[in-house]
Amino acid sequence: MSHGMSTIDVEDIGKAFDRRLLGRLLVYLKPYRTWVVISIVLMFVGSLIQLAGPTIAQIAIDRFIDPQSTPAPEIAERLRGMNLMALLLLGTVIGGFLFQYLQLYLMNLTGQKAMYDLRTDFYSHLLRLPLSYYDRSSVGWILTRLTNDIEALNNLFTSGVVAIFGDLFMLAGIIGFMFYQDARLATIVMIILPILLIGTLWFRSRAREAYRDVRSKLGRLNSFLQENLMGIRVIQIFTREKSSYERFRKINEQHRNAHLKTIFYYALFFPGVGFIGALVLAALIWFGGGRVIDGAMTFGVLYAFILYVQRFYRPVRDLAEKYNIMQSAMAASERIFKLMDEPATIVSPEEPRYIEAFQGRIEFRNVWFRYEGEITRERTIDDPGIEPVVEPSEQNSDWVLKDVSFTVEPGQTVAIVGATGAGKTTITSLLSRFYDIQKGRILIDGVDIREMDLERLRDMVGVVQQDVFLFSGTIGENINLGKETITEEEMELAARHVNADPFIQRLTGGY
Repeated sequence: MSHGMSTIDVEDIGKAFDRRLLGRLLVYLKPYRTWVVISIVLMFVGSLIQLAGPTIAQIAIDRFIDPQSTPAPEIAERLRGMNLMALLLLGTVIGGFLFQYLQLYLMNLTGQKAMYDLRTDFYSHLLRLPLSYYDRSSVGWILTRLTNDIEALNNLFTSGVVAIFGDLFMLAGIIGFMFYQDARLATIVMIILPILLIGTLWFRSRAREAYRDVRSKLGRLNSFLQENLMGIRVIQIFTREKSSYERFRKINEQHRNAHLKTIFYYALFFPGVGFIGALVLAALIWFGGGRVIDGAMTFGVLYAFILYVQRFYRPVRDLAEKYNIMQSAMAASERIFKLMDEPATIVSPEEPRYIEAFQGRIEFRNVWFRYEGEITRERTIDDPGIEPVVEPSEQNSDWVLKDVSFTVEPGQTVAIVGATGAGKTTITSLLSRFYDIQKGRILIDGVDIREMDLERLRDMVGVVQQDVFLFSGTIGENINLGKETITEEEMELAARHVNADPFIQRLTGGY
């Protein structure tokens, strides 16, 4: 099995924002757009409530705790005012909690439903892909797309795009209030923004590289585990446990080191933002405190500034984290949609031909086939609907079947013998059209199998596999494979034909 895709596509560079990919993702949110709009409204209302807290505190200090007006209000009036301000502050806390709870619940619900739809479409597409795709693709790589990458998209929907709007709105509201109250004090706070911007850009680039490395190592780890667990019998037969363990240990160590690098950048950036915030707070107290002493500013305004500065850096940190979520989601969606864009090359024709009276005459007419390379077919007089291409070279050494012709008449029994790799299994695979031939024709009762309905064709062919695969479930479910038209009597009859019925009857649960 070729694993080239698992080691190349995992390392694709993802953008933080790709309009084309985002447009395809938003298709899955379209059925739930009402919920998204309600969630955005809840987020904005919740942000306004949170912004009101420091302003209420400022009013309480300047009007009732340390009133600046002359004459000062009476004690009773100040107490009533304080009670009102306390209730308002309590209301902002409760209101902020309720709106945030509803917004998060609604967006997580929306994200889960959208991911359910995407995961369903993804698996449905996997079922339609030809076997040739799985011949060149690692199952571990595909599972990583179906699990880790879709989970990354869930993070985008639940705490990514919508949350970015909330953080930007919160920042704009804080900056607007600070400049409205005192432009000089607000300027001190804004001076630190270039430092924050440079630090955020540095963190963004380093975290992006580290995250990409983690995704690459994770894909290799999953591919290795899938391959070695499926081949555990071979490993134990040839006593390769030690070498397999050593290879896993190295891959696991690389994955761990990649994660440690991301932890280093996170551990450096977020405390750094907190340190810068502490410096700004100290400068604010020093400069603003002097202005309060000089009577140029009230203590309530200074206290509100302190509260807003403490809240200012949380959305800054969140935006840096949201960028990583966006970058991760774009990289994940690129890989997911690349797989979903993989063409299902073996499909039923738009107007299939049906065999009226099935006889079972099989004919291989000048069939050429190879597993490697793109599927190419020649135009023939009998097959005018197939596009002309350059005919494959007959000298190519990769051919499994070269100009094979034979006929099996109805009722005739034919055994195909030959060395390993001679094409025995290939012939049965081609008859069920698991692969398309490059040249020639395969006919059943005179009808080219490429002109037949795919499901009808495979219903005509009975296959007894050399390698047995059992799905999780009951014996009966493994026999009928979920096909409801198969009755219990037919299922038991099939088991008796292969001498499995006595063994099954002895089991506690039977079929």
